Amino acid sequence: MFLSRPDAASILRFCLGADDSGKVAERADGTCTVTIALCRSSYEVTVFEGATFEEALQGAAAAGLLKAACIDKQIAFLARRAAATGTDDGETRESRPTMATAVTAPLGSHDDQVTAQFVEMTDAISALLHETQRERGISTLFVGPDGLLFGNELGGQWRRTDQQRAALRAVACDAIRLAPPAVQRRMERAQALLASVGIIRGEIEERAVSAARVIEVYSAVNAELLGAIDAFMVAGVVGPQRSSALACICLQYAKEKTGIERAQLAEAFSEDRFAQGQRLSVAALIAAQSSYLHIFSAGAPRAAEQLLQQTLASPVAAEVKRMESVVFTDCDRGFGIDASAWFTTMSRKIDMLADVSSKAIAMLRASG
Repeated sequence: MFLSRPDAASILRFCLGADDSGKVAERADGTCTVTIALCRSSYEVTVFEGATFEEALQGAAAAGLLKAACIDKQIAFLARRAAATGTDDGETRESRPTMATAVTAPLGSHDDQVTAQFVEMTDAISALLHETQRERGISTLFVGPDGLLFGNELGGQWRRTDQQRAALRAVACDAIRLAPPAVQRRMERAQALLASVGIIRGEIEERAVSAARVIEVYSAVNAELLGAIDAFMVAGVVGPQRSSALACICLQYAKEKTGIERAQLAEAFSEDRFAQGQRLSVAALIAAQSSYLHIFSAGAPRAAEQLLQQTLASPVAAEVKRMESVVFTDCDRGFGIDASAWFTTMSRKIDMLADVSSKAIAMLRASG
């Protein structure tokens, strides 16, 4: 089958790593391109071309940047859905149903139930992500040069994270019953990683772990949580709610990229220098945020999109941009930014993004 551009973009986002970013495009001559930016110590950007998006994606898999099995499974899922909706092989790429396009057939009771469970799981995971993101940031500061200043916040943050983890378990018991196998596997891995957080907490408390390791561990947990609701949306949500569901997922990804940036720059400002490759990593995170927020704005209900624009135009967001601009100079040290001031300011922006997320999820729930 031929993949549309939105389909290819959804598959790429699903198959990328948590810190990586990418985009798809179609040139004037019809060539399909897939661009992948890997967030590694050595920043890599690679473009793959093909007569179709399938070819371009498979080229990325052949180069080892994506998992071929992941691409094949997503394409197979689209093929099954196309068959179920009566799409034949003679239709053009533009006329095929896409992941981002609502299926107009009326929803049955099972589909309604699955969508409702998706909303509840997304709400619970969003709440847990907000706490794990904050725990990652506080922990990064705590293990840094000025870490003892944040020691009194750790215990309270651990309790808030654990409360939201318990809330997710309660929701997941019902949601998993209707979730596709991919979602169940993701949730199992997420729960296993969450169970191991106690080990890293002990190392943090003893200040016996690096900031980079802290960021890596919490980001791995969050990647699995995001992967679970992403897979749930792709395989389970149909009908006119699909566009809003995709918007909610994109906002969660944008917020996670913002949270990683908060932790990365908290470390850099604490040390007053960048680690090797860290500036490029931060640049990639900022670019990914912009891409995800653009997709959110295109698919979210108007009221939620307006709230996002208010957030991005706020004095808090302007101050974040001012602090960010300091790190994109020609030097990798001597920023003159207080790490705690950065953390506080960026946290206010992330809290505002959380408000946008809550509104978008509430509107998705009300539309069911």
